[in-house]
Amino acid sequence: MPVHSFQVRVQPALDPPGLRLRAQASTSAGTIAFEAPGSILTVLEPQTQASAKIGINGQWLKVRDANAREGYVAAWYVEALPAAPVSVTAPTAESTPPVSAPSPQALVEAINAEREKNKLPALKVSPILTKNAQRHADFMAASGSIQHESADGSRPYQRHLAAGYPLAGDLTRGGICSENIVANPNMTIAEALVYWYGDDPHTHTMLGDQYTECGAGVAVAGEMIYYCFDTARATSAPAGVTTSAVIPPPADAFLVYVPKTLTSGLRIRKQPSPSAGLIRVAAAGEWLAVQEPKSAAKAKLGKENQWLKVQDQKGSVGYVAAWLVSASA
Repeated sequence: MPVHSFQVRVQPALDPPGLRLRAQASTSAGTIAFEAPGSILTVLEPQTQASAKIGINGQWLKVRDANAREGYVAAWYVEALPAAPVSVTAPTAESTPPVSAPSPQALVEAINAEREKNKLPALKVSPILTKNAQRHADFMAASGSIQHESADGSRPYQRHLAAGYPLAGDLTRGGICSENIVANPNMTIAEALVYWYGDDPHTHTMLGDQYTECGAGVAVAGEMIYYCFDTARATSAPAGVTTSAVIPPPADAFLVYVPKTLTSGLRIRKQPSPSAGLIRVAAAGEWLAVQEPKSAAKAKLGKENQWLKVQDQKGSVGYVAAWLVSASA
């Protein structure tokens, strides 16, 4: 018997990174994730009750997203979709044609284009990382799950090592590698990137300057498109691959540092706002030269909603959250 579910869509006109999925029904509640514009969400409350809230300021909906995360979204930023029956019977010849998967190479090219915008060298495609990413995308599509663990419970770095990849870094801590995954109905590459730009760890996977190689995989199950993007650094960096030039600290500059505990890095933004455009992600331990009076800058350190204008090691000038930096390495 068909099962009906009430779904809503994040308004497509919203600016990236999209709509916040919050832990509670409040604008002050913690953010679980960002839902990309156009994303489909399943409502976890009675349809009649939920329908009355849509488009009304101050109202909230409890929802589940395509990655099985549950939380609350602002009802005034979503629109209703008709309830669609989900059949448990086998598809017939009249079923909707299968969705066409984008090319994994197109995903690589899109991310390398983002790296170029941020003055970062392009990632070289690794056959091993590509094979592992595609296998994991296929596994997620077959199992209907969005997770980093494979069927045998292995993590990305373990899969890379098992396949013979010469992974650099401390292998007891997973080495120098990272993985981004996401899935949504009919999700485009552009929408996947918007989703990954929604938080620092996903952004760092794409823009981290310690990574030199990558691999991508894309798989389809019904309308769902599953993306997997792996980055890593080999024990010997490929010839011709270098990191962007690093300039010395300006003389007599007041320096602040990205704390080494901030392993996902720190965003440098174009304006002093969490919604402003991204310039790049500064790595843990990186120094930043403050571009404003020292006394005024020191007064901001450690304080929420305060921003510092800085210049990074690559000469880029932007703003960082003053509550996330320290005055010593």
